[in-house]
Formats: sequence, structure tokens, C-alpha cells
Amino acid sequence: MNTDTNKTTRNLPPVNLLCVISMAFVIGAGVYMVSEIPYAPNYAVVFSLVIVSLLVFLVNVAMLAKVSMFNWKVFFQVIRWTLVAYAVISGVLIYVFVFDKMSSKSLSLLIAALILFALNVPLNIAFTVAQYQ
Repeated sequence: MNTDTNKTTRNLPPVNLLCVISMAFVIGAGVYMVSEIPYAPNYAVVFSLVIVSLLVFLVNVAMLAKVSMFNWKVFFQVIRWTLVAYAVISGVLIYVFVFDKMSSKSLSLLIAALILFALNVPLNIAFTVAQYQ
């Protein structure tokens, strides 16, 4: 690695770490909801976890948007195709949730959590690829 790459890498925000933290909150919300089956979960806990995940994701995107010297062409190329893949996967999972006739509260929280997960993974992948190109 040359000094230019080292300098650029050190000035980048911790996008990967924040993606993992955001995904941990979203996965925690999903695990908590599933652990309460067949009873109704405490929706305040699930909602709080999803909101915290959303806030971490938004901070992550805001920090990344401020980066000027970055391989944005590769980033957008990678994120575009990973978003397409995760949109298909998420669509299938949403269909399963709807087909399973979940309650509207559970369904809306699971869809929100799934959307956050489906945004974090492509962001993490695209950032990592563009960072080392």
C-alpha cells in the first residue's frame, strides 16, 4: 500500500463499523420479536431498536456524504447492483410475512427492520469495495 492509499484510508469515516452496529440493532429487534412468538411482543422495545438502527444508519450516510476524495464511481456501481439483489430478497421475505397473515404492527416493524438491513448490507459492501479500489 502506498502512502496516498494510507492517507485516504485514515480519513474515511467508520462506515463498516456503523453498518455493523446498525445491523446489530435491527437483528436484535427481529430476534426479540421472534422470541416472543406466539405472544405479542413489547412493541416499544422493537420500535426503539429499529429507531436506533435508523439513526445510526442516517449518521453513517451523513458521514460518508462528507467524504470528498473517494472512489464514488465504483461505490455507486457496486451499491446499485447489491441494492437490486437485496430488493429481490427483501421482496420475497415481505411476501412471506404478508402471506403468513402477521398483525399489522408486527408486519410494519419487520418490514422497517428488513428495509434497514437491506440498506446496510449494500452500503457496507460498496464502501469496502470502493475503499480498496
